[in-house]
Order: sequence, then structure tokens, then C-alpha cells
Amino acid sequence: MTKRFRFTLTMCIMIGLLAMLSACGSAANDSQGAGNVADKGGNAAQNAANAPEDAPPAEEPAKEVDLTWVGWSGSDKPWIPIIQHMMDTWNTANPKEQVSWLGWPWDQTLQQILVRNQSKQAMDIGQTDLGWLKTLADSGALADLGQLFDKQWLADNFEPSALDAGRIDGVLYALPWTMSATSMVNNPTLLKKAGITSSPATIAEFEADLGKLKALGPDIVPYGMLTKSASASNDIQVWLKVFGGDVFDDAGNIILNNAAGVKTLDWYKSLLAKGYVKMDMARADARNLYMQDKVGFYEDSILAKGLELTNGVAEADVTKHLVPIPRPVVNQGDKTLDKMWGHHLVVFNNSPNKQQAADFIKQIVGKDNSLYYFQNGGLLPTMKSAIADPIVQNDPTSSKFLEITKNSTSVDTDAYNQKAALDNIIVEEFQAAMLDKKSSQQALDDAASRIAAELKK
Repeated sequence: MTKRFRFTLTMCIMIGLLAMLSACGSAANDSQGAGNVADKGGNAAQNAANAPEDAPPAEEPAKEVDLTWVGWSGSDKPWIPIIQHMMDTWNTANPKEQVSWLGWPWDQTLQQILVRNQSKQAMDIGQTDLGWLKTLADSGALADLGQLFDKQWLADNFEPSALDAGRIDGVLYALPWTMSATSMVNNPTLLKKAGITSSPATIAEFEADLGKLKALGPDIVPYGMLTKSASASNDIQVWLKVFGGDVFDDAGNIILNNAAGVKTLDWYKSLLAKGYVKMDMARADARNLYMQDKVGFYEDSILAKGLELTNGVAEADVTKHLVPIPRPVVNQGDKTLDKMWGHHLVVFNNSPNKQQAADFIKQIVGKDNSLYYFQNGGLLPTMKSAIADPIVQNDPTSSKFLEITKNSTSVDTDAYNQKAALDNIIVEEFQAAMLDKKSSQQALDDAASRIAAELKK
């Protein structure tokens, strides 16, 4: 299987319920109740007889639609009020088309969507990760947005590359909601305490800075490297590329266990041995410690700015706590690499109200909501008019993320329906080596064998 699905960047649906009301009298009032129904029927018949022949038929009451929006951000504490604001804005303007949230943690959302789609449970709009698009499209869960959105409206409001990131085999399955890169970020406050005055450009400079941070004391984690959860695989795969490796070659052959792979895993182990990283570190853990000024470096997207804002950091002070930097490289002058990151919005095939779902998405990605999301959550917009707004253009943190995003890339497992399983395999084998349960070569050989077996299923 070749790596046929790559993302590039230069960057729902409803269950309809019709309430039917009926009433009947008690047994003691049967005769009176029957009389009332007869009277009403007679009056209706008389009215119909007296109506002009050309009178239009009476309008049926509008059907009430309940839309279910699924994802993870609306269940993640910092973003709950932001997502709720977006839904409240829609619900106030559309009293007959109410949207509600159903969410899970990020690392459970893909599986939950697949399970609910298989069992045809209520889902209309979806927030999805860029890396899930192929899996969801191949499962038949997604509607063709090209049939729901005006083509000229799409062309007028989004860059072609942003739309291309939502296409599989030419079919538009997703609209970009926010797009950026998962890059390295550093904590200027903590770095200043360690005597670090500039950002590292090479691995050697990076390790020197980690040593200075470690000297600040045992409570400091120099590098909040992800060492657990499937999302750690994305960071691992970018580091593989930095060291000249990859999971697959261009022909689809597994090369994770080659010399470059071993060099990458050996480097991971060396950072742990030196006390620069810790085991059992998920991104949420790294973010928490970072906000407490206990992590010097870690990988995150533009979400990091949103965390600063939602944790009480004033907009003017964000740059004192957060600086995105290109990922360090092996040799000065090497091309920097970071993981493409973003969220899509989709409409589900099982939705009986696809057009209403598409209308909701149009409002969510629109300029007003996009700028609200940016100002309150720090997430970059994708609509041209929002990106061009001075609110975005004059923001120093966002401009740095936009610059880094130019060198962002997908990772190999993004191209496979079995991404979740492949990511788990990679993380599990890296963990085994870091805990000295296996050598680096054995761990990667085992990973290669397990990946090959998984792809045959």
C-alpha cells in the first residue's frame, strides 16, 4: 500500500423530530368529547366549503429539527464556553433547528464516531482531526460536501490548498475549521531563568538548552516530550523524518526499523536517561505543567495560545509565556519539519438533515465565529476574510505559527485506515525500548512485524 494520502496547506447533521399532539377526554366525558370533535369537524368542513376556490392551501407547521454535533472541543474544559457560544448563536437565530453537543476525549472520538455510524446513532455535524479523514471517508460515514455547498462560495472563501486537505479522490468530504502546525513551543519565562537567550536551531543546541533547564531543579521537566497515548506517534514520526527515517518508504515498504529509526529511538532513550523527559507524559500533562512554568519545551499547535488565554493570560502577555519555534534539525541549514495539524467539520451520511447541517457549518466557519474562536480560543481561522482581518494579521504568535506551517507535513500513518492501530503500535514499542524492556532494534523490528500484520487484516 503506497502513501497515497497527503495533506498540504497554504489552508453536520441532524435528526428531525415531528411532534404530533392528540388529546382525548376521560371516560366520564366521552359523549361531550365526541360532540366537541364532531363540532370541530363540522366547522372545518363548513369553512372549507366557503373558502375561495383559488385560496392557497393552509401551510403545514415547520418541522422542528434537532442537530447533533459531535467531537471533542465542546467537552474540553477550556473550550466548552466557546463552543456553547457558537451553538447559542445558532439556536437563537434558528429556533426550529436546535443544535446540541455530544463529545468525548480526543483520543476516543474517532472510535466513537465509527461505532455510532455503524449503529446509525444520531450524528449530524462532526469535528474531526485531519488525520482521520481517510478512515472516515472509507467507512462511508461522510457526506459529499460538494453537493451541499455552492462551489462558487467555496472558491470565494477558502484557499484551494485548504479545500484540498478535505478531499479524498476528488470528493470534498470536509471543510477546514482551523489549520496550523504542531511545532515546538518554548517558555521564555523559564528559559530566561535558565540563562537561555535564543531558540535552538539544531539538536545539539536543543540538548544544551535542556541541560540548562534541568539544572533549575527536580520540579522542572526540560522537554515535555509525549511518551504515552496515540498522539505521541505523530511527534515520533516527525522526529523520524528529522533523523532521516520514516515508517514507510515511497513504495509502501516498512522502513521504521532501519538505521535512521534506531538512531531516533536511541535519541529518545538518551533524553530519558539524562532526565530531560519523563515517561507517562500525554499532551494534556505537558500543557498543564507548561502553564505552571514547569516545562521548558513541548510540541503543540496554535491551541497553545488558546490555553494561555483561557487560563487568564492577557493577550498582550502571551508572548512572554509562549513562543512557537521551528523544530530543531540535525545539521544547521537542514529543512525544518513539523506536523500539519487542524480540525475539519463534516456532515454525516446518516443525517436526515444534511442541508441544515451544512448551513450550521457555514455559520461556524464564517468570519464572525472564526474571529470569536481566534480571540477567545486562539485558533487560526481558515476563511479568507477572517485570515485577512487585522486581528489575525497583527498577532505575533499567530504569524509565527503561520510561518512554521509552511514547512508542515502529514505523517505516514495518516495515509492508512488503520492509523489508530498503527499509532498505538509505534508508541507501545517506543515505550518498551525506553523502559529497557527491549533494545531499540528489537523494539523497531517488533513494531515493523506488528504493522505488517495489522495491514493484512
